[in-house]
Amino acid sequence: MQRTAKGKLAELAHTARRGGVAHDDALTFAQPAERFIAAKTISREATTVHLYCRTLRCHVLPAIGAIKVRKLTANSITKMLGEAVDRSPRKKTRRQKLGPNSQRSLRTLVSSILEFGIKTDVVVRNVAKMTEVPASAHKEHVRFSVANVEAFIGASAGTPLGVIVVTAIGTGLRRGDLCGLRWTDVNLETGVYTLQRSAKNLNGKAIVGKLKTAQSRRTDHLPTFVLTALREHRIEQMERHGARHRTARWRLVFDDPMGEMLDPNELSGAFGAFVRAKGLRHVRLHDLRHAYATLAFAANVLLKTISESLGHSSIGTRRTSTSAWATQRRRKSRMSSTASSAPRWRKVCARARPMINPSAARSSV
Repeated sequence: MQRTAKGKLAELAHTARRGGVAHDDALTFAQPAERFIAAKTISREATTVHLYCRTLRCHVLPAIGAIKVRKLTANSITKMLGEAVDRSPRKKTRRQKLGPNSQRSLRTLVSSILEFGIKTDVVVRNVAKMTEVPASAHKEHVRFSVANVEAFIGASAGTPLGVIVVTAIGTGLRRGDLCGLRWTDVNLETGVYTLQRSAKNLNGKAIVGKLKTAQSRRTDHLPTFVLTALREHRIEQMERHGARHRTARWRLVFDDPMGEMLDPNELSGAFGAFVRAKGLRHVRLHDLRHAYATLAFAANVLLKTISESLGHSSIGTRRTSTSAWATQRRRKSRMSSTASSAPRWRKVCARARPMINPSAARSSV
């Protein structure tokens, strides 16, 4: 009997080292993955759950879904990561192996599922933590000069993307924030806007979602040249939609020809086509946030103010004076007209104003 007990104990220890379960030898990885998704459906956004499901369907379950958890090893996960290929329909070149960052995200999802299994007492050990992925290649951030920004503003003038490009450069908003912005969030008299929501893509359809971070919810001032462009865009939009605009469900600042919400993915695609057609340097729509930072910094706006306006977390110290903070924000809103503190910015805006002509573009993106 003692020998039998020792043998059983050794078997259980071996199972634990392999990452399996002690009481259900038939459990496969697909089962805790399914329970994980069911739990996250309650606590996470629909777009996040959709991404989990797509990742599981395309990469994880075909490779390790049928493997019993007690037999799942770090080698199994490493093999899955090495064989995973890009299946995105938006990529021109498909079936390429996933890069280091994508492999890292894939491993994180598998690790989260195993951790969930541990918490629900069906998995003993998280073997995903024992795997390694290639180090991420160093990627230089896109750097903008004032001349680069001038080129983008000038090239976008008179195009359907003109006012969007100007707003993105002048505010540093993310693409989803731009798509989700409503006229009720913008005060065209005072030049103050409030960011409250973001547009996201779910199953190929644009939906209203939460902002990316808690810091993203903010109230800020619009630079003068952006405010001017939005006022003209508002008039043009009302003329284009007519009575339909007054009853539009969203009354969005940037919308499609039918007054519906723009899809952030489609907007990025349209921006990419615009960049190629104009022969501009290859950048993403998201990279225009760097253009905003370049011009604001050139206008001597405090780095902390820039960081907050971009929706980033604090760069070090908390605001110590509400009035001083407000003064900095007002200074940023006037950086297009303060020659002494921002001569180069004034030069850009002087060139931009006659080029910004939303009424020339009678169709939206």
